[in-house]
Formats: sequence, structure tokens, C-alpha cells
Amino acid sequence: MRKYEALVLIDPSLGGESINDGLNKVEEIVKKRGGTIDQRVEHGKKRLGYVIKKKKDAYVYTIIFKVDSTKITEIEYDIRLVAEVLRCSIFNQDDNKKFPGNLSAVTVGAERDINIKTALKRDDDVDEDEE
Repeated sequence: MRKYEALVLIDPSLGGESINDGLNKVEEIVKKRGGTIDQRVEHGKKRLGYVIKKKKDAYVYTIIFKVDSTKITEIEYDIRLVAEVLRCSIFNQDDNKKFPGNLSAVTVGAERDINIKTALKRDDDVDEDEE
């Protein structure tokens, strides 16, 4: 069994109970296919980068689960049929990789290992080559 991370967008026009019903349906789909739910993380209501099914906002949830890799396409298909779900993306959560997926490895506001002078120098080098 492999570990996966599903990013689920729920319709914002639904009430609180309908949102939980939609998430429970997603979890039941995973369990029906022989998977186990490890964690469910709520990210709250977020503004979308573009309109999805005529909605500008969505409730965002991350569901981390384990399931056999042969069942992922079936799970994705079944989740698309859930009325409460606007969009769902499933990522392989590999412990050796930091992105995409692997929610535990992503730290918001972490310092970056980028040297600004080196980055600017590289951009200047590209401009000289183009001339």
C-alpha cells in the first residue's frame, strides 16, 4: 500500500452538514477500495485562482490515506461523481520528495536557500548572451 494525499475542493454554497457529508463520502470511497484514512486537514475557505463550476471560492481539505496503487484511478473516478466536490487532485506522498504532496515537508514561511546576488548575476549573464 502506498501513501497518497488528496486535495479536495468542496462547494462553498453548501451548509456545514453538507460539507461533512461530502468529505465522509470521499473517505468512504477510499475505504470501499481497501484504503485507510491517516489524516484529514481543513484549510478553510479559500479564493480560487480561477473559476471552477461557476464558483470563485471553495473549502479546501487535504486527506492523507494509504491504498493499493492499482485502485487510484477508480478512486479518482468515484470522487468526481460526488456532487459536493468541485475538484479533487491526488498526489503520491513520497517521503523522499518534498513537492508535490508530502504536506508534512512543506513549511509555510520557511527561509529559502537563494542568494539574491547570484540569482541576479545569472539573469544578467542571460541578457549578455542574447545580445
